[in-house]
Amino acid sequence: MGRPLFAGWGETIMINKIEGNKLMNFKELINKTMGLIDQAKNKTTKDLYRPTYFEDLDLKIKGLESGKITAIVGRPSMGKTLFALNLVRNIVSKGTPVLVFSLSLCKEEWTKCLLCSSANLDLHKTRIGKLNEEETARLNEAAGKLSSLPLLVLDGQHRLEDIIKTISESIKEHKSEMVLIDGMSDIYGNTLQTSKSRGKRYDKQLRILKEQAEEWNIPVLITQGLSRRTERDPYLAIPKHEFSIKEGNLSEHAGRILHLYREEYYNPKKNNRGQMNIRIPAMKYGEVSCTVNVNFERSTGLVAGYGSKELFNLEAAKTVKNKI
Repeated sequence: MGRPLFAGWGETIMINKIEGNKLMNFKELINKTMGLIDQAKNKTTKDLYRPTYFEDLDLKIKGLESGKITAIVGRPSMGKTLFALNLVRNIVSKGTPVLVFSLSLCKEEWTKCLLCSSANLDLHKTRIGKLNEEETARLNEAAGKLSSLPLLVLDGQHRLEDIIKTISESIKEHKSEMVLIDGMSDIYGNTLQTSKSRGKRYDKQLRILKEQAEEWNIPVLITQGLSRRTERDPYLAIPKHEFSIKEGNLSEHAGRILHLYREEYYNPKKNNRGQMNIRIPAMKYGEVSCTVNVNFERSTGLVAGYGSKELFNLEAAKTVKNKI
């Protein structure tokens, strides 16, 4: 049996916490926590958070937290990849070096989506080569501007060990200050096992990535698909904050969860076309769950702040002021 919690009024009470495979007594945990608090005193908000430049979103979450995982989750067709690449473009257009791992799309297709979003061009027309002269000019302009930005896009790496090694090298050689893993659930080993073993392996991968994010001290953004089983009931198709936290043990590993939902996908006749809900469950003491709305144009992959008179573009990203 373990030692009683209350051994006596004059004795030190030892409470152990398991950190990975190591037992940490409470004194060590206190010292570690105090060290983190002291580090925060010497840092500005910009050091602790990376603004997304979606103003309403930044007002709620301050930005992407350094040293933490931010998970963009949602069921199929909610726009996870498109939202993530718009967010990346916002950040990289401010001169922040970003490294992207595209696991769900080849890097050429991912880049094509980024180009169309930046130039406000129809993705389908671009794929079949049906752009007119004016649209081609917009595409060339967007390509010229994007090509000068500090963005690295990789594909084909589906082993977490290789991804972690590449991130460490990129931080050292290219000064990368943010990472996106688009399609975290597509990492090798997550789809070729039973549901139970897959869940255990994924939980372990998230734990490893969480520890690495703390060591790198940069924001790590991931996208993850959610189960479609609940869609059999129209009411359950609406995401609940509790469900988004429990899915994939994200509450244990992610510092923030952004749950995407588009009502028009389920009810296209309703007057809510072009709207994306970002549902933000409370993850820290004192927080309250909330929802932020943004404009979403499915045909072009464009995401803009809700209520914007004009759709978001690359030039707008360069003029947005940081209000954090």
